[in-house]
Amino acid sequence: MEAIDKVRAKRKAVRSTSTKFGNKVKSFLENFDSQNETNQEQLFEYLLNLDAKLIELQALNNEVEDLLLDEELFEAEIEGSLEYEDNINEVKYIYKIKSKINKKHPSQPAVNSKCANESNVRTDNPALSLNLPKLRIPNFS
Repeated sequence: MEAIDKVRAKRKAVRSTSTKFGNKVKSFLENFDSQNETNQEQLFEYLLNLDAKLIELQALNNEVEDLLLDEELFEAEIEGSLEYEDNINEVKYIYKIKSKINKKHPSQPAVNSKCANESNVRTDNPALSLNLPKLRIPNFS
């Protein structure tokens, strides 16, 4: 087995685990409660783990890029490596967005999806309200 095949095999395993772990963190973020201290600690651990996986993945990508001689394969490898890095970064961005939303509205109760579909839902919070322009429709007779 050549050196590049060994590095690719290792990178394949890291990509697989990072994708699975990223999906686990995404599902955790869907039910994330920023008020719960245990959730915050667990999420912090998850993010540290994601950062470690990203660093390891970048190191393996650099090794593969150094060993590649074919230009077409090189471009394909770069595109593939950027996809995996983007997936990991996406999870981190989701966390950042959710944490900013929770900082702006820490005591806001969760909206019941059954009520949100009704037409009588009213929001007094100006950050969540939106004024739409009034449309004037002429009457035709």
